[in-house]
Amino acid sequence: MTTATVGGRYQVVIPSDVRNKFDIRVGDKVAIEQVGDHLELRVVDARRLRGIGRDMSGSKDPVSYVRELREEWETRR
Repeated sequence: MTTATVGGRYQVVIPSDVRNKFDIRVGDKVAIEQVGDHLELRVVDARRLRGIGRDMSGSKDPVSYVRELREEWETRR
């Protein structure tokens, strides 16, 4: 088990070996949940959510794909 110290502003620094193991980066979110008599800290992997629907564009560049869609929408008006 790894321990950390609560600072004066109630902040806890996640040790580097744990950050590296879970690929935690600056700006990432974590969820804290009370489970019985202890707390669980879970990484909220928002990076995994980026690119939802990326398979819709096939092999096209996403920016080009969105531009094409916008042009198509404009012609339908």
